[in-house]
Amino acid sequence: MAKVDYTKNNIDHCLCGKCPVQINSKCAHDMYNNIKDIQSLPKPEQVPGIYCSSGRATCNDLQVVQNCLCPGCLVWADYSLASNHYCARGSAAQTR
Repeated sequence: MAKVDYTKNNIDHCLCGKCPVQINSKCAHDMYNNIKDIQSLPKPEQVPGIYCSSGRATCNDLQVVQNCLCPGCLVWADYSLASNHYCARGSAAQTR
């Protein structure tokens, strides 16, 4: 089990914001709007993404039946992850 570091760089490389699982999520869009001007590292619960690091999504309107972009993500590749849908399953450290 890999532990993905919660860093600004990983947040910037994360594809969750473009993922079909949450592309239509009002909750995720609202969260992105709330953090877009934050200069410092936002708290994990403020970021609708980087779930491989932070764990399950707090938004309840995700469509987890949709295809996941994790396998095409730089963070996923950098940490040699093997799973997907971390938004529903939990962080990489929590899943197998």
